[in-house]
Amino acid sequence: LKSAGYVKHVPYQGVELTDLGRLEALTEIRRHRILEVFLVQVMGFTWDEAHDHADALGPGLNDTITQRMAEMTDFPSRCPHGEPIPDETGNVSEPQDIGLISLSVGQKGTFSRVRTHEPEKLRYFASLGLVPDASFEVVGRAPFNGPMRLRVGKDEVVLGIELAKSLWVIREA
Repeated sequence: LKSAGYVKHVPYQGVELTDLGRLEALTEIRRHRILEVFLVQVMGFTWDEAHDHADALGPGLNDTITQRMAEMTDFPSRCPHGEPIPDETGNVSEPQDIGLISLSVGQKGTFSRVRTHEPEKLRYFASLGLVPDASFEVVGRAPFNGPMRLRVGKDEVVLGIELAKSLWVIREA
């Protein structure tokens, strides 16, 4: 990586990405996330399957194929898990979201992203309706890192704090 100009190494201070390395990393992230969208929207895979398939297929994709997949999926801004997709120049529009666990009882919001790729957890979140763009309200919270109770649509969901840490939200004003 150093000889390719992607990283610089300073003895006893560690390794750091160069501008070229940062752009290459963002290009790979873009390719992976667009492929995830393509796998879900066009090929019919579920969001819990998309990440592993994208890992397997991604290294074989070039910029032309990535661009065509972006066109076929209407130039997505987020992957199925809600993570932002960098544009062709490496710019990323980071959402102004926060962790679900920082909300108090009575606060409302919309799920923005799910920060896990574990298929079992993704299937569980989907079964509860805890997916990007779903609205919710915090209706209860046990003390000492106990579970949270959420209203999602007409359903009430109890979620342990460890699972809740995977969910990011946009809080309603």
